[in-house]
Amino acid sequence: MGSAPNPTVPKTSNAYTICVNGSVHSAHKYLGTQADLTFLNGAIFNNTDDYSNATQGVLENKSLGDVLIARNAYERGLERLQKLKTNYKMTLSISKYDKRVILAEACGRSLNGRYKFDANISNGLFMSAVALWSGAASVILAGFSFNSKHDYSEDNELSKRGHLVEDRLYLEHIVKSGLPIFTTEAEIISSFDIESWPS
Repeated sequence: MGSAPNPTVPKTSNAYTICVNGSVHSAHKYLGTQADLTFLNGAIFNNTDDYSNATQGVLENKSLGDVLIARNAYERGLERLQKLKTNYKMTLSISKYDKRVILAEACGRSLNGRYKFDANISNGLFMSAVALWSGAASVILAGFSFNSKHDYSEDNELSKRGHLVEDRLYLEHIVKSGLPIFTTEAEIISSFDIESWPS
């Protein structure tokens, strides 16, 4: 589940909900469910900028399921989660090298022959690769956009997307390879011809 405003909610039962950073808020708001797995990157634990403050604000008292935390922020991340009174099950750390290997195995190859490049994919799309790598029969992208801001922030500066080149390469590879990733979002369907999932 991504954090774009007004996501198109998929019709599905027994879905496993994966969130990234503040999109835990979107899962609660639009799906009426808790996250089964949440990825948290290091930037949200900086405590020095509006982005980290806004993201931590929506995590407070939320249920995160299992938690995957960027290795360079693992210890301070756990400390912050406790202060935010979040509920979670198991926690794991993940390095940029782990990300490169998982992405290459999920896609069948390095996206462009340079594993350093692969690690720069956005966290949301990386987690779709984690789902494939873990054996998911299908993956649905909901609440994902290249253009819109985060649902939990009115500040457009916080919502500027990075990773555009890497994300586009990944989605193009998905289409060419026929990997079982679908989406409910019209923007992604029209831009990449990814198969739609009923909403």
